Amino acid sequence: MTASAPPVAIVAPRERARTGGRRSNRAVHVFLIAMAVLWLFPLLWAVYQSFRPYGETAAAPVALPQTLTLENYVNAWNQAELPYYYLNTLIVAIPAVILTLLIASMVAFALTRFRFRFNLPLLMLFTAGNLLP
Repeated sequence: MTASAPPVAIVAPRERARTGGRRSNRAVHVFLIAMAVLWLFPLLWAVYQSFRPYGETAAAPVALPQTLTLENYVNAWNQAELPYYYLNTLIVAIPAVILTLLIASMVAFALTRFRFRFNLPLLMLFTAGNLLP
């Protein structure tokens, strides 16, 4: 007769994560929310301040606005000739995106179907090229 060892209580990894992970999980969420608010505050403040009239901004640059208006956006649209520049952007951006997608899809097909010496470096080169813009 062989003596068998007493049963050992095995705690599954999920159980360990559930018991000890809640506090740290909450701390991570609180930290991430605080960082998101801290990061977004200057952007939201700039958008909020953009609704102030120019005279009010010149008089008190940091104060809260007395009135909110869209006058600044109307002036920027009319004085900067934005429709003309948006058209120029579309003329450049649309063909560039189409050409990039076409070439990238052809290279992706070739790199996944065929094996050759510089397969991986070429894949990394095209991936890096797509990440640059």
